[in-house]
Amino acid sequence: MPNAYAKPIAALKRAVALRFRDRALRGKLPKDCGIYAVLRVTGPTSSLLYIGKAKDLQQRLYHNLLHGQLRSHTLSRKLLKAMKLGSKKSVERFLVKECAVRWVVEKDAKERSYLEHFAIAYFRSPLND
Repeated sequence: MPNAYAKPIAALKRAVALRFRDRALRGKLPKDCGIYAVLRVTGPTSSLLYIGKAKDLQQRLYHNLLHGQLRSHTLSRKLLKAMKLGSKKSVERFLVKECAVRWVVEKDAKERSYLEHFAIAYFRSPLND
């Protein structure tokens, strides 16, 4: 692993995963820039589904992904197709029932983009192209 990404990748792996069903999720998500990992939680284990980046993590994850329209988030569209979910409501239910999110803050846009691409390759997230 390139030394430049070792710390942020380790931080992403160690970060506490917040469930989408957590009623306090909005307040816990920072308005900072960063990358995030969406996980499917099954009992005590979890599997990574998707890596993304955001200029505002709260806006991206809470407003766009969880409560936005389908076209406002790539993951929503991919969940519809890959998980064979029939509607935006089904995507929302899936996220709330089975998913969690982790993130790391990265203010620099160029570094954030590099880190996202590196994390996708490193974790081999199935819903990233």
